[in-house]
Amino acid sequence: LLSRNGVHVQLRRGWRVGAGCDVAARTMRGRCGSAALAGGLQCGAVRCALVSSIFEFILNLPPWLVLVCAFLFPALEASAFVGVVVPGEIGVVLAGVVANQGKLPVWAVLVASIAGAVIGDSIGYEVGKRWGEQILSKLPDRLLDKRKMENAKDALRRHGGKSVFFGRFTAALRALIPGAAGMSGLPYVKFVFWNALGGSIWATAFVLIGYIAGSQYKSVERYANWIGIALLVGIIAFFVVKHFRGKRQHEHA
Repeated sequence: LLSRNGVHVQLRRGWRVGAGCDVAARTMRGRCGSAALAGGLQCGAVRCALVSSIFEFILNLPPWLVLVCAFLFPALEASAFVGVVVPGEIGVVLAGVVANQGKLPVWAVLVASIAGAVIGDSIGYEVGKRWGEQILSKLPDRLLDKRKMENAKDALRRHGGKSVFFGRFTAALRALIPGAAGMSGLPYVKFVFWNALGGSIWATAFVLIGYIAGSQYKSVERYANWIGIALLVGIIAFFVVKHFRGKRQHEHA
């Protein structure tokens, strides 16, 4: 396999790099259309190489520029649909790693990451509201699976603003939900509440995960999407337990 082409080498390296590579490899058919398997492997390998290069690039930047990345990556994820190709948590986790090295204060990384997540999604909402349909019609299917956008719209119709919160913790929806919310006519007041709540929890969690992981950040990024889902499950479990405890106390009162 290694002697036939260089694709498999890049893919296996990228598999260790991060969630972006993991997602790219497992969804290569969706990203690359109905092309041959070799074409799909090349598509996944390109994304893996891209994510790997971004990792090395960010960690070699001066600390203040890493802080800028902590803001820009989540900010551009939904506002410019960058998250369709590169997951926004890359900049957030790596800024946490740099904070672990004592080069940045944790509070500054938290502020930058939360601001990027909330502001970026607010811009994504406005972009979707004004130009969403035009942008969708021009994006190629290999870059954006239209079915995922329809799934995002359907979630918003069924659950309203709560979908903005839940979508924050799933890589497949995080880049699409803000634009879909704007396109679906979800009131901005509802959007911004759930956006700020979800963005704050998400950014804080991944900054702290990067800070705790330190030099083991590659392992964290590999499972980033599952970590997001686990966080969501934990949040839901917390409120379910709280609800039933409150109900029991009310019954005994």
